Amino acid sequence: MSRGKKGKAKHSFQRGKPKREQAKRILIVVEGQTEKLYFERLKESLRLASISFDFITKSSTPDKMVDSVRKKAGRRKDIDEVWYVFDSEVNQKENVRGHCSAAQKIGCEIGLSNPCFEFWLLLHISDYGKTNLNPEDLEKDLIAESEKHFKIGYSKKESKIQKFYNILFEDKDIAESFLKAAADRLDKHLGSEAGWEFVLENNPSTNVHVLAKTLLNEYKAKSRLT
Repeated sequence: MSRGKKGKAKHSFQRGKPKREQAKRILIVVEGQTEKLYFERLKESLRLASISFDFITKSSTPDKMVDSVRKKAGRRKDIDEVWYVFDSEVNQKENVRGHCSAAQKIGCEIGLSNPCFEFWLLLHISDYGKTNLNPEDLEKDLIAESEKHFKIGYSKKESKIQKFYNILFEDKDIAESFLKAAADRLDKHLGSEAGWEFVLENNPSTNVHVLAKTLLNEYKAKSRLT
């Protein structure tokens, strides 16, 4: 699971463990359109009806952020797991640390990318090895790689993002293949590390693959029951 070195706190919003035959009910809270569209398209491809999404407004303090996440989760009466997915690019390191620590205290899983989510996207199609990058560098490299592999460009415009995701997640088998490739590349990149504290100190890195693996496991579990 995604966690810091101090371990995982008990979910304050958890509704109890689902029965074995039930799918895990996961709420993914995101700050950006890129992330939201990614997980929506992945959900559609893998047919994961138990996954839901919500937006959160970027907050200036950890307390405000945690309060927003708690309110989002509190509106859902059947949630087993909550993930907060965001980038480190717009905040100072200590501010990000405060956000992660505060969210972890209420049992929220952290999906952090440093410096941005585009690093995770690059790993779907490239064994990326550059270091100490800014978001603009990563976006340029993602544009180049997407043109190389898919003959389409990439941008943060919704229409371009949707085209990119439609290729990654054309069907469930293709989606599983791309996810496995990205996770394997990240495991090679990070080794055994998966906590947000490691991600915060290492550019580029991410632990979004932990959430992706969780969703893949839900898909595999669902497939065994059908």
